[in-house]
Amino acid sequence: MSERPPISPRSPRAALEPEQVPPPPKRSDRARNPFVVAGNAVITIVLVLMVGGGGAYIYGKQKIEAPGPLQEDKIVNIPTRAGMGDIVFAPFYEVLRNRGVSFEFFHRLERVRLASPGSLGAGERPHVHALEFDLQAKVSRGEYQPLFDLDGLPCWPSKPDYSQLNDGARLEDEGRDFESHWDRRRVGTRTLLASRDFDFAVLGVGFGAVPYVCQDLIKRDRRWRDLVKHLKTVETQAFQLWMREDMSSLGWNNPPVALSAFVQPFETWADMGHLIEEERWPSRPRAIRGDREAARARCSAVRNRSLRKRPLRP
Repeated sequence: MSERPPISPRSPRAALEPEQVPPPPKRSDRARNPFVVAGNAVITIVLVLMVGGGGAYIYGKQKIEAPGPLQEDKIVNIPTRAGMGDIVFAPFYEVLRNRGVSFEFFHRLERVRLASPGSLGAGERPHVHALEFDLQAKVSRGEYQPLFDLDGLPCWPSKPDYSQLNDGARLEDEGRDFESHWDRRRVGTRTLLASRDFDFAVLGVGFGAVPYVCQDLIKRDRRWRDLVKHLKTVETQAFQLWMREDMSSLGWNNPPVALSAFVQPFETWADMGHLIEEERWPSRPRAIRGDREAARARCSAVRNRSLRKRPLRP
């Protein structure tokens, strides 16, 4: 058996005093080097970003792959040979309508009106108080149905169905152009008020209309003034030809293509032959050619205004 070291007696005061612990070793000069410190910081930041990014990726993937609000999967077949109105606008309209969205056509927005400063309560921010519309036409009965059926394909028409409108025959004879900014004719007015008619409004007009319908916002906010001052629009015009000769007879022996020569008045043309199968002419065309121009100068846009008012027809 090993002998225990002798216990040296200490006074009670000495026994209560903490024992002396050796000081920690000093960091080496290499560890205090600024390049080492910077490298450690970079590595730490990279590790944090990797962990955070990985977590965000997993969370986002779970959200994207999570079941949607529909009770069951819904398959939407988009036809390969159709126009923009038939493969974009018509399906959007049908999906939204089936989900309970109400559509009221022939309303031309005239003014987005802000609440007056005197009507705002303490701490209340300025907000849209009313939306003012001109009624271009009134539906004769029920809800206006914009689509028509073409061999089972719901299509968006090139002109409204006047038979669904009050005095539709007269409106058609007068040449009412409901999509033209310059046609200011109306049959009435309507104002929607916040809280009474809507809680949230989405401005979905083309940007060219913003300086006309958002005067209150432009006067109040410098950002809106800068927006309409610096962001411009480009006017375009287009027409389509149905040809009796095919593209080879017209001199084009290559696959369908869209070409642009940047020469006015119509600088771009495209082979639209993929639409031939959807056409319903008594004598089927052998080629369809589309031409388009972007009016880069205001004088060109004004010069072609008569063309916009009287669109070319086949």
